[in-house]
Amino acid sequence: MFYEIKLKVEKENSKGEMKEVIEHFITDVVLFAEAEKKGLEQYNGNCDVFSITRSNVVEIVNEKEEGKPFYKATLIDIFIDDNGNEKET
Repeated sequence: MFYEIKLKVEKENSKGEMKEVIEHFITDVVLFAEAEKKGLEQYNGNCDVFSITRSNVVEIVNEKEEGKPFYKATLIDIFIDDNGNEKET
């Protein structure tokens, strides 16, 4: 099962100032606790995991490479039906 993890992380911006930003990751684990552990591993525990939700991700394209996180994308297919109307899926 895929889980979406949201983390609050302190990152340096282009001006050299430390800002708190929100990072989103998707991970393939069995339990919420494993998802939290994966989130903390992204920043060696220097972050705050504030949201873990079950994802409605159906497929992972180009299987993951070791050490790289998943990113979520939504694909929209637009087609014209028999009546000449545009439809989205």
